[in-house]
Amino acid sequence: MKDYIEGDRGRLEELFQKSLGAQELPEARPLCQVCYHFTGELADIEVGFVGASEDEYYLVANSPEGEEALKTLGYQGGGDLKEREEALKEMKEARRQKRRTYFTEEFGSQISGPDALLSTLHDCTNCHNCMRVCPICFCRECFFDSDALKVSPDNYLGRARKKGALRLLPDTLLFHMGRMNHMSLSCVSCGVCEDACPNGVPVSRLFAMVGDRTRAIFDYEPGRDLEESIPFLDYREEELQEWEAPYTQSTTHCPSSS
Repeated sequence: MKDYIEGDRGRLEELFQKSLGAQELPEARPLCQVCYHFTGELADIEVGFVGASEDEYYLVANSPEGEEALKTLGYQGGGDLKEREEALKEMKEARRQKRRTYFTEEFGSQISGPDALLSTLHDCTNCHNCMRVCPICFCRECFFDSDALKVSPDNYLGRARKKGALRLLPDTLLFHMGRMNHMSLSCVSCGVCEDACPNGVPVSRLFAMVGDRTRAIFDYEPGRDLEESIPFLDYREEELQEWEAPYTQSTTHCPSSS
């Protein structure tokens, strides 16, 4: 850390700008290109250049441990952070807008409707690589690895006869929808699942898009506060009434059958 305080400010800024610019390159993960978490606000100490003059940079303590470390190193503080906060707010909002546009007009249009979604997941081989590399997949015993989905060939033949046809591989949609039900609130858009997919299924973008919409309902951001419980685990009797009302009203006014 002392090297940062006494180091070459120009070189540090060059590395930061290069890193930030690399997110815009076509070779970068698609989610990195629309990521707005490009600062270290959850780190104990954050090194910042945005909003500072050419011969300055900020060392921002985001925790008591960070404050103690900077105090031990003799760092007296970086002055007023107002310009930095305003500049970062503008940059992050631009990224959020880019993300919204991508998920509504670009990627979102590709998976709109059941047929388009099935087509997007068509190349999934049910290898479960995406599940195994996910850093926050939390079930100790996964349903999709259990005996519940290990069925005999006769079972598949029976289902095919009953339906007239059976999509192979079966249950891929169930796998992704089941995981999405668990993970959409906690997905941090790291993109590792898509990296691990041998067939390039855009699973990370699908989860991130649904996750953005789900978290907006609960005003929840994963990792924002370690004391904040996941809405999935926090039941509140009065919540989501605006979503339930249309269904409740239609049921209430439904004429009884004779």
